[in-house]
Amino acid sequence: MCVNASCFCEAGWGGLACDAPLCPALGGALCSGHGECDGFACRCADGWAGPSCSARGCIGGCGPRHACFEGVCVCAAGWTGLELDCELRSCPADCGGRGQCSNGTCTCFAGFSGAACDERSCPLVRQGLDDEEEALPCAGHGECEGGKCVCEEGWRDFDCARRACRDGCSGQGHCDASGMCQCYPGWFGEDCALPACFRNCSGHGHCALHASSWLGLQQAAEPVCECDEGWQGIGCEARACPGRLCRPGTSGPGQCTECSGRGECSADGACLCASPWRGADCARRGCEPGECGAHGRCLPAAAPELFACACAPGWGGAECTLASCPDDCHGAGHCYNGSCHCYPGHEGIGGNCTAAAALPPTEVVEDVSLRCSANCVAGCVGKCSAPSAIGDSEEELACYAGCTQKCMQVCAGGLDTVR
Repeated sequence: MCVNASCFCEAGWGGLACDAPLCPALGGALCSGHGECDGFACRCADGWAGPSCSARGCIGGCGPRHACFEGVCVCAAGWTGLELDCELRSCPADCGGRGQCSNGTCTCFAGFSGAACDERSCPLVRQGLDDEEEALPCAGHGECEGGKCVCEEGWRDFDCARRACRDGCSGQGHCDASGMCQCYPGWFGEDCALPACFRNCSGHGHCALHASSWLGLQQAAEPVCECDEGWQGIGCEARACPGRLCRPGTSGPGQCTECSGRGECSADGACLCASPWRGADCARRGCEPGECGAHGRCLPAAAPELFACACAPGWGGAECTLASCPDDCHGAGHCYNGSCHCYPGHEGIGGNCTAAAALPPTEVVEDVSLRCSANCVAGCVGKCSAPSAIGDSEEELACYAGCTQKCMQVCAGGLDTVR
């Protein structure tokens, strides 16, 4: 209203011409037409809100944990609840969809961590079986980097909970839970890096690498069985014989001989000795312990590795089984098992032989007869026995008895030959 050239403005307007709104105006209307201007601020009508009363408001207002949004009460920031009761604290970013919110705290799903479950995490593993034991990231044997476990040396798997095998078993075996390599067929060694030996040494030895040379050139090392005591063969599959002799510094196949090198080793591990060698290891000649009967002992002889029977007084023969004769038949006959076989012209009393024969006065003893008798003994011994002295086998004794009987008859006839 203009009075005396001065404008008296209506409520909410000011200025010389009353053209300046004192409250926010929208569309030429103070308080958008949804309220009254009270001084310099809008007092909105029920159902409207905002500085200019241009926004829909909530009729009756909202609670202390609510906010009005376009005429609807919603939970204020930091609050949530069923049916908009807004009684529970909300979680940051609603846990990012990677966890469950419980009154303001996120319980993250596996593989995630952080207040808003926005960080990748590593597996939590207990060291033992106790449920009360604290679970540690990466089982306590590694570092978590970007949600992945970087295991310490000696540990493996995505959670670093298992011991690692040496060199990953070289790709030729399986690493078990204890960290030991279980090698595939054809491989052996702590890391399964070595080719296996023939038949895996049959369980009677272990496989080792042996280097060799050929024509002075070093060859690549090859797997060779080192057999346990008592076994031999390329795969330790055969029983070994005693008397094993090896080249210095070697023990592999082809480097050793059995039976002292004087016999063949049978499949059951027994030596088949070549003549004249004897013993379990073919290391001796002559007698064996216990072969000299009750009247002698087997003792070392002068020659190396030679043993012979040492007979008790009154006994003789290769095995001390023949009784000796009194006075050795006075050198006038041959002694066989205690009985003298006298040369012609030397028969005595009591089965002994006399050095001076008692012949009839009419008979003349010629030197040729005595010489023939001596030749007879030597000839029959040579004919019937391989050794230089008569033995006591039944074949030799039968041969000698027949030979001397016939020979002595020839000598008695005056001939100086052995037939």
